[in-house]
Formats: sequence, structure tokens, C-alpha cells
Amino acid sequence: MITVKEVADSLTLDEEFVRIFVEAHQLRKITITNIVRVSSANQVALFLEVVREFLAGFIPSGYYLIL
Repeated sequence: MITVKEVADSLTLDEEFVRIFVEAHQLRKITITNIVRVSSANQVALFLEVVREFLAGFIPSGYYLIL
């Protein structure tokens, strides 16, 4: 049987995960924006290619990523 306290704790934990996710996303966005701002067009292209390859590493085999 699930208690009211367990439900409340779960909701609090979910809210904390959302807050952390939002803050991490904002930090990533700021970091990428700063990198792009101080880089040449060629450096930006190389950076984005490396990011694409990095993210592609998280895709399970058998799936296709179109970028």
C-alpha cells in the first residue's frame, strides 16, 4: 500500500528532476552559444559535427539518426 507521504515525496522528487533538467538545458544552451560566438564558421561546423557523432553514440543499434 502506498502512503500519502510516499506520493508526496515522489512528486517532490519529480519536481526536483524537472528543475535540474531545465537548469542543465539552460547551461548547455548558454555554453554552446558562447562557443559558437567566439568561433569561426569552420570551427563551428567541426564542433557541431563532433556533437552529432557524440549524440549518435547514444542511439541503440538498429535505429537511424538523420541530421
